[in-house]
Amino acid sequence: MMKTHPAPEGYVTKDLSTIRELLHPQCIPNLGMSLAEAIVEARHTTAEHRHSGFDEIYYGLEGMGTLYLNGIPHAFGPHEYYLLPKNTWHYLVAETRLLLLCICCPGYTHEETSLK
Repeated sequence: MMKTHPAPEGYVTKDLSTIRELLHPQCIPNLGMSLAEAIVEARHTTAEHRHSGFDEIYYGLEGMGTLYLNGIPHAFGPHEYYLLPKNTWHYLVAETRLLLLCICCPGYTHEETSLK
């Protein structure tokens, strides 16, 4: 069993959401995935983007909004999850403050994130 550490400070990603990386291969060698908590404030929209080198899962914790996958809208809220395969264009529109988990396999990198 691994000892957990306090979550690091948040930062703004390329898509304009605020992220706190909870687990990442840079901190835990050979992990093979990353886990982050993301916040999109009410009435905000993230930038449309895709990831070329990893798959991603969004899991809703709080709030309501719409997730667009390749231009198709999907309701997004607590306990809903979506798999975003590599190269899927996506963005979130928050009706209320959204709190979600982002799981990436392998781990998230800025270099493999492209904006539309």
